[in-house]
Amino acid sequence: MSVAIRHRSHAKDSARALGLALLVHGTVLALLAIQLRSSAPLATPAPVIQAKVVRATSQAPEPSAAQRAAARREAESRKRAEERARQQQARHEAELKRKADARKRAEAKRKAEAKRKAEAKRKAEAKRKAEAERQKRAQHQLQQQLAAEEAQRAKDAERARAMQEAAGFKSRIFARISRNWIVPPQVDRGLSCTVLVRLVPGGEVLSVAIKRRSGDANFDRSVENAVYKSSPLPVPDDAAAFEQLRELELTFSPNDIQR
Repeated sequence: MSVAIRHRSHAKDSARALGLALLVHGTVLALLAIQLRSSAPLATPAPVIQAKVVRATSQAPEPSAAQRAAARREAESRKRAEERARQQQARHEAELKRKADARKRAEAKRKAEAKRKAEAKRKAEAKRKAEAERQKRAQHQLQQQLAAEEAQRAKDAERARAMQEAAGFKSRIFARISRNWIVPPQVDRGLSCTVLVRLVPGGEVLSVAIKRRSGDANFDRSVENAVYKSSPLPVPDDAAAFEQLRELELTFSPNDIQR
């Protein structure tokens, strides 16, 4: 750039030198013409004076040491500017790469976080379903337990009712057998005999077995005969109550008989 400016400056100097030379030659020619017209007779033709214009050369002179130093400084300055431009471009590219890497890391982090949240959501949903299933099973087990307890309570209540009803019939059976019992005369009033009576539905006596003897065979036989004589015995129509009387254990003693 500096060399081009120096070339344009030399060209302008050459043009000015050429113009000045032409002006000088023209002035000299004009003066000579005036002098000749004033000194020579009118008939004598004026001699022709040929002026040769010397064209100034346009070749640039050799640059000086200062010019060469300035050119070197200009080249070094341009080289430094180009180096700064390359460094700036490198920094710009590095910044673009850093931003792109940052975006990639942010995207990877976002995807990882989204994956983590999705996995946490899946686990929470699985845990919720497992807890709901556990509660459902627990509720079902509780319902079964409550139903079983209710059934047991109903069964116990039914058994209690049956036992209560059977107890009433047991008193009636004992009373009927006692009415039909003929106690042997002159028997020890402290004797007692326990029999096991097996019944069938309807009150028919199936069998009578001496479970605990009194020690007096006539006494024991009289109890056994009284049981058979009282058949059929009064029994409840309710099957559960009758089951309490199917095998009936009775103890007879003369002291318990009220005539």
